[in-house]
Amino acid sequence: MKVALLISGTPRTFIFNEQVNFFNNLKQKIIAENNEVDIYLFLKIKDSINYIISKNGLKNLRKQLHNLNPKYFKIIYSFGDIYDNSNVIQKFKRNYYNQMKPIDILLNKATKNKKYDWFIRIRPDFYLDLKSYNFNMKAKNKNFIYTTPKEDCKGSCDFFIFSNIMLKNWWKIYISNNLSNKLVNPEYYIFNFIKKNKIIKEKMIYGLVRRYKKIHTWNSKGKQYLNLVKYWLVKQYFILISYKLFKKKILTIIKKNSNYYYE
Repeated sequence: MKVALLISGTPRTFIFNEQVNFFNNLKQKIIAENNEVDIYLFLKIKDSINYIISKNGLKNLRKQLHNLNPKYFKIIYSFGDIYDNSNVIQKFKRNYYNQMKPIDILLNKATKNKKYDWFIRIRPDFYLDLKSYNFNMKAKNKNFIYTTPKEDCKGSCDFFIFSNIMLKNWWKIYISNNLSNKLVNPEYYIFNFIKKNKIIKEKMIYGLVRRYKKIHTWNSKGKQYLNLVKYWLVKQYFILISYKLFKKKILTIIKKNSNYYYE
């Protein structure tokens, strides 16, 4: 199977040593299950915990790029002042656009590059226990969407898998053509266009790596902490640098690859 792995969102802990290892292992896991995989990466700096704006952050970003070798990588500061309003209504609208727009950009880039059988959307701060989870792409139904077992919504926008058929019959019709801001978080909207019995919540151990030794997960009791024994390494320290210096360093990275972009 040909698989496009779409990593998008604010970097947050994406440049932790642990996440560098995780995403490299994720790529290798998909390949080990007899799939071809290409990586598409979009990072937005604003609204992030700015671990990335540091010497160690840049060092580990280089490691991520080396390991993942993305077909397309774009990093931006923000989508503009219109999305920076701090009131509650604008926050929900900003969340919707900022999460859905990067996915749509990556889908457009991926489909222009190659015909993929499957697409995997994942956040940069997502964790998945790869030892207990298998993708089983050949066994998946192309008319279904596969996501996490989070119970308070039909599906999770943090991680979901869908086919080229669902790209055409779902994403292109209901999401891509309607990216205006919504007064709702994405996971409470985008899955409304799919019958509940066609959304498969797979059994998996997963969570969001919020900060060092803090991984949130969800079960029937709501938000919980995920305790991992062999995930955490020696703590790294991210001493912030100026954004001016960060931008200069990013541009140096970007210039080395014609598929990399900064905005």
